[in-house]
Amino acid sequence: ILNTADGSLLRTLVGFTKPIMSVAYSVMNGLIAATSEDTLIHIWNMNSNIDDKLTEDTPALTLIGDNSGSVSCCSFNTEGSRLVTGTRDAMLIVWDVSYSNIQGKTELKPLKTLHACHQDWINDCAWSDLGDIVVS
Repeated sequence: ILNTADGSLLRTLVGFTKPIMSVAYSVMNGLIAATSEDTLIHIWNMNSNIDDKLTEDTPALTLIGDNSGSVSCCSFNTEGSRLVTGTRDAMLIVWDVSYSNIQGKTELKPLKTLHACHQDWINDCAWSDLGDIVVS
């Protein structure tokens, strides 16, 4: 995470064993999501532990889906309560990342999984402004 004013490093997102593929930030709730080639999605709550929120050891919530391929993209809905991720094994996965659902948890299961909704890798995904449609 970089400071845009001076380019200084504020924080390094840790917890992956392979390269990060995508990141997303929710303005509404301060969540950061990062996806990786190691099939995992990690969530950091930048609003928790305000005094030490930029330390590298702040725990991440891990999202565990049915995918066996790399997670190539992620996007929060406008409210920041849902996250959609796309995988290299042609899956879209929707997660409930509302505060009431993630509070006190270290792992989270999917809300909905759309298997084989593409014929090939999913490279990008996004929510509509109303949050009722996902484009991939």
